[in-house]
Amino acid sequence: MATSGSGFEFDIVAQFFFIWAILSSVYLTIFVDTKPELAIKGLAMAMMLIAGLFGGMRLGLLKKSENIMKTSRIITLGLFAAVLTILVQYPAIVLVPGASFTVSFMFYLIVGVAEESFFRGFLATWFYKNLSMAFRNITVILMVSMVFTAYHLAVYGTQQSALLAVFLSSLVLTGAFIFTRRLGVSIVAHVLLNFVASGGPISGSIFMLTSLLGGI
Repeated sequence: MATSGSGFEFDIVAQFFFIWAILSSVYLTIFVDTKPELAIKGLAMAMMLIAGLFGGMRLGLLKKSENIMKTSRIITLGLFAAVLTILVQYPAIVLVPGASFTVSFMFYLIVGVAEESFFRGFLATWFYKNLSMAFRNITVILMVSMVFTAYHLAVYGTQQSALLAVFLSSLVLTGAFIFTRRLGVSIVAHVLLNFVASGGPISGSIFMLTSLLGGI
């Protein structure tokens, strides 16, 4: 890693999801007959994605190519982080009303990649570069998670259980980014969480499991 950079990497997995999210945004806004507010939100997320990525790169987020072993490790770590994130975030999941699975997944793909690019790729990198204190990693994780939770007030209002779930999931996502130094890990985790939110086949299984656990 270059010493002049932040040490955080925009790895090949993150690059793949970045391109996929941009193409999905174009597809949803041009080729799919969606509600205007959904299209506007999709475009806003695309703008957040691009702003977060370029902001992070200016702060030293490094573009990095990986070999197959490192790519596999990024995906594996992302899967592990996804399991933790789903467990704490699932009670707060909000489905896209009246949308098909494909449209919901593409929308949530854009949201997940955009939020990771901005909150982890840019904001966490900015905090990390501008803070020099003991326990810097933990401080950055907590600060980003507080901002991330405040951002979600627009979605959940003052629902304390939902906001707590968002805060806990951000601890996992930000921690995954900070400790692995790779944006791809948190993106994989967030996209898989949003796959559950979009009503994917795993969603029903998790709903049944959480319902059973809640009834014990």
